[in-house]
Amino acid sequence: MADGAPRLRSDREPPPPREPALSKGSSVSVVIPTHNRAEILSRALDCIGRLEPPSGVEVDTLVVANACTDATEPVTRERMDGFPFPLRLVAEPEAGLNVARNRGVRESRGQIVAFLDDDALVEPGWLEALVAAFEMHEADVVAGKVELLWEEVERPPWSSPSIERLLSYLDLGPSVLALAKPGQLVGANFAVRRCVLERLGGFSDGLDRSGRDLLSGGDTEFTIRAQRAGYSLLYAPGMAVRHWVAPGRLALRYLDRVARARGRTRVALHRRLGSFAPWPFLRLGGAQALSGGWREFVHRLRGDLAGSRAGRMDRQRGLGTVTATLSTLRPRWRSPDGGGR
Repeated sequence: MADGAPRLRSDREPPPPREPALSKGSSVSVVIPTHNRAEILSRALDCIGRLEPPSGVEVDTLVVANACTDATEPVTRERMDGFPFPLRLVAEPEAGLNVARNRGVRESRGQIVAFLDDDALVEPGWLEALVAAFEMHEADVVAGKVELLWEEVERPPWSSPSIERLLSYLDLGPSVLALAKPGQLVGANFAVRRCVLERLGGFSDGLDRSGRDLLSGGDTEFTIRAQRAGYSLLYAPGMAVRHWVAPGRLALRYLDRVARARGRTRVALHRRLGSFAPWPFLRLGGAQALSGGWREFVHRLRGDLAGSRAGRMDRQRGLGTVTATLSTLRPRWRSPDGGGR
């Protein structure tokens, strides 16, 4: 989320004490926050229900119904009896993805807490790869691979890596590797040691999605704090999911909203981390909006729809950064000290 933004402060705490690798009797809790998406949730649960836990590892699944008013409760309860490991449901009335994640952490008991989107369908080897990442590499935070599931719609010819990243795509290659940039993690599929969540105080309220607001960055902000505290971040490609692409998410109006929200997220994230200054962000957002708009225009003239759409998304991201930055200045303009009228 923070790519291209002014550099974050590099102050770090001393490395934390290393947690022992997982062993016999270890446990994993799978937490799925969901909001009024019972139909796709049912598919996600069916995929999880086909997993076989590694020997000696206890698994449980927790669905956090976040301000749900649809059939989320009956869809979850009708699968409880036949589920291969404990499946529970908890209702969280306060809207917000990070609110739901934190509730899932409080309600679960696993040494490892894995977070999945309700439209992320796990691959058969997902659980084994997750456990191996923590056992063999002693990771603290693990990001999994996220492929896009083109099912109800075909992959459009104008799609590109920059567009697909707006849809939560993540593929960093076939090998396990350490991540230097927290923003590389995708919130649709990642896992954290419980001790790290507890020591860092969980996820920050006020970031990430709530209702129709497409603000993001809750996972990025958490992993930045984790890395500053000395914890390790790993990418495990075997911990893979297929992320369902809803037809409406390919509409330009929706993609514009997501891209603008990424710009707003950039500002919100740096404000939360104490590394925000208005004028550098105005310059950054303005430059991105102008360069993106120019590339959109040039590629359109050339008949390159993919390049044009990618430029358009950069333009929207820049505009989101500018508008969010200007909104932080309004209180100053309106106050007597800020020269407002």
